[in-house]
Formats: sequence, C-alpha cells, structure tokens
Amino acid sequence: MKQIITKIGLFLAYSLFAGWSAKMTATSLHATQLKELNYWLAFAMVFIIALLAGWCLDNAIKQLKNNITPSKSKFLLSLIGFILFWGVSFLTNVHYNFVTKYGYDNINRQVQSCKEYLRKETTVKNDDIENEKNRLLQKVTAEYAKREGEIYQELTNPSDGGKVVGLGPVAQGHIRNLEKYFNDIAKVVNDTMFVYEHTIYNPNSSDKEYTTWRSRQDIARLYNDILKARMEKNKDHLSEAIVQYYELKKENNDSYKELLNAFIKFEEKGLSQLSQENDFNTIHQCYNNDLNPLLGKMPAEYANKNIRWKTNAKNAKGEKVFDGYIVYPSERMFDWWTVRGDWMNGYLPDYTNYLSGMPMALIIDIVSFILICMVF
Repeated sequence: MKQIITKIGLFLAYSLFAGWSAKMTATSLHATQLKELNYWLAFAMVFIIALLAGWCLDNAIKQLKNNITPSKSKFLLSLIGFILFWGVSFLTNVHYNFVTKYGYDNINRQVQSCKEYLRKETTVKNDDIENEKNRLLQKVTAEYAKREGEIYQELTNPSDGGKVVGLGPVAQGHIRNLEKYFNDIAKVVNDTMFVYEHTIYNPNSSDKEYTTWRSRQDIARLYNDILKARMEKNKDHLSEAIVQYYELKKENNDSYKELLNAFIKFEEKGLSQLSQENDFNTIHQCYNNDLNPLLGKMPAEYANKNIRWKTNAKNAKGEKVFDGYIVYPSERMFDWWTVRGDWMNGYLPDYTNYLSGMPMALIIDIVSFILICMVF
C-alpha cells in the first residue's frame, strides 16, 4: 500500500512537471503547426506524447540493466522513440522560452524599424517633390527670360525713317508662343482657374491700337509699362501655382503616412498593453491580430532593407551572401522549427540568445523523466 501511495505521489509530481512542459510545447505548436486544433486537445496529445517519451526512456534503461536477455532492437526502438518524442518537446519548450523572453522586445523593434523606414521614405519622397518643383521653376524662369528677350528684340528692331518695327506680326507671334507656354505649364500643375491666352496681348480688344505705335518712345512705354508688366504678372501667377501644386503633392504624400499613423496607434495602445505581460499567447495574439495586418501593407523593399549581408563576401554568382536579419521578422519568431533553423544557421539578430531558453527546458524535462522512470 505504501508503495502504491508513493507511486501515486511520484506520478502527481511528474504530472506537474510534465504538464508544465506540455503546456509550453502545446502553446508553441498551436501557434503554427496545430493552429487549427483545439488548444486543450493539442495539450492532451502532447501530454500523452510526454508519457510515451518517459515510457520509452524507462524501457531503454531496463534493457541496459538487463544482463540476462537484453534486446538490442527493444533498446534501439525505445531510445529512438525517446529521442524523437523528447526532441520535439525540448525544442518547442526552448522556443516557448525564447518567445516569452524576446517576443515583446522583438515586436517593439520591428514597429520602430517600420516607423523609421516609413518616415525615411516619406522624407525622401518629399525631397524628390521639392527638387522637382525647383527644377520646374528654374525651367520656367529660363524659358521666360529667353522669350521675353525675343519679344523685346522684335519690338525694337529698326525700320525705315528711324522708326522701329513695333508690335507687328512677328512680335505678336512671340507673345502668343509665350502665352501658350504658360498655358502648357499650367496644365501640368493643374492651374485651371486662370487662362493665359490673350492676357499679354489681345488683338480683339483695345490692345490692337498698340500695333500703330512706332516711335521709340511709344515702344519703350508699351514694353515697360504694359507688356512687361503683364508678362511678369503671368509669370508670378504661374510660379505661385507651381509652388501650390507641389506643396499639395507633399501633403497628399500619404501612401505611407496612413500606414505610419497606424503603426503609431498600435504602439500607443497594443504595444503599451503588451509591455505589461510576458505571456506567449498574448504576444502571439497581439502579433496575429494587430501587427501582422500592418506588416502585410509594408512595401516589399522594406524586407530587403532588413536583411543582414556578410561583409565582403560573394557567392559563386558574385551575389551578396545572406547573413540573417537586422530585426527578426515576427512571422518567423512564432514557428519553433524556423527559429531553430535560423539559430543553427546564425541568422538570429545579436539582441537575441536562443540558448537562454535551454536551461529551464532541460531542468523541467530532466525532473519529469526522472519522476516517470521512478513511477514505471
């Protein structure tokens, strides 16, 4: 009777440690491979596997102690079964500890990385817009100076008897070309509220009288007081329209602005709440429900900028050699097999330590297996 009570006590102690281990394994697997399965069903399956692992270990030990009729096949099968069952349990427990320890920090780093990328890209785009604006203003200024010179030269061309050509057909043609140029640029910058045609010289108005002005004094007054004033007014109006167009373009540069605001909102609410907990399920739920939809909207180029390359290394094709991630992608963090592979390949970022989750996982499994062997 005393032996039965002892075994029951040992089994209860085993169940405590094995249940803890099963919880970690079930949680880790439920995030990816068993996500379609009910959590408690996954937990029950893992607990049964833990019992099988203990049973396999006990059988292997018994075969080692059997000096009369040892069976190599039983020993090997038991050992392989133990290593297989325990291997999955151990690696998923390490993964559970890894996510619990680094999950919040990694999500926070990824949010900051995304915000920095979006802000930088917004700044770069705005700089491009500013440069485009300045180039157009310089182009308009240069073209205006050229065409203004052509108009003045034609107006003051000498004619017979000491008079000048004045506002003849050629000068009028130059004016029409300048008005057309203003109109063409206005269409580019959506300046539809102002029509430049016939604003410098309108042949269908009293302006027609200017064609009779032929003295140098009259032409000087025509050019300085009338035509040039009108040309300058049009140029200033067009320049203002150009500035307004590109400033509006900056304001409307919200392809990233909206996403940036969404990350800021997530940081203020979801991330600040997450910082108060260190639970695997809470971290995974936060990623799955809140962060993952935002990451799905990030430009493809962001993933490329998050890659770490080996310094001064090229492969056989002359391409850069992949060396891991600057900030570990959260979608990889919740898959125990992927994290294991990235650790073995040296792809995990420097701010993480996969081995830190091993001592606790080993202690729990060693204690539980000692207890179950004592039960069997």
